[in-house]
Amino acid sequence: MLYPSAKVILKDPNRPGSILLIERNVHGDLSVEPAGGKVEVDFTNKSAENLEACALREIREELGYSIAIDRYIGSYYFFWTIDPTKCSVCAVFTGLITNRDAIFISNADSYELPMRPLWVTREDILKNRVTVDPCRKGLRELLLQSFS
Repeated sequence: MLYPSAKVILKDPNRPGSILLIERNVHGDLSVEPAGGKVEVDFTNKSAENLEACALREIREELGYSIAIDRYIGSYYFFWTIDPTKCSVCAVFTGLITNRDAIFISNADSYELPMRPLWVTREDILKNRVTVDPCRKGLRELLLQSFS
């Protein structure tokens, strides 16, 4: 099964030189990736949200932020560790944080793997101070590209 997904590398004008990622805990292994998730599809009505709508919704659900999408920067893919018969192909955008929900508490998706927001610098990635899962093919390059 193939799942289209949208991810956003977040920037905040008040934190130059840093990007906001999420650090996921997958069975004890920590790694960073952009916030985001699967496109919602309604098979009964044969409709689906577009990638930009998915990105906006996912950021609101996972982090409680409203954002403005800046640009599309590329894509990456990975096979699921919890079910290797599933693969996600992720469209990656950069986005600017515009607002934070004052009453946001935590990720609304109860079935999600444990995660936390983490501000990361280019040096953190280059010097491997954070782990970018090598199973996420092409992600490390996109993260580094997002700083330019």
